[in-house]
Amino acid sequence: MQPIQEGTKGVITYYAKKHGKYVTRSFLWTNLCRVMENYITYFDTDMNGYRTATRPVKMSTKLIDERVQDEQQ
Repeated sequence: MQPIQEGTKGVITYYAKKHGKYVTRSFLWTNLCRVMENYITYFDTDMNGYRTATRPVKMSTKLIDERVQDEQQ
């Protein structure tokens, strides 16, 4: 897995033992996020808090430059 740059937004999908099914969440990568051998800690933008996803996970990322987005509106 390649390093994820701070400010990266995207979605993460993983098997949530708590729910007994696969879940997909929106995330924002911050300086507190971590990729470890067995899990990933990410900032859940829907729940406004940090969550831990047990690996394996599927992540789709997109770096968003807020200045460019603001200029287009």
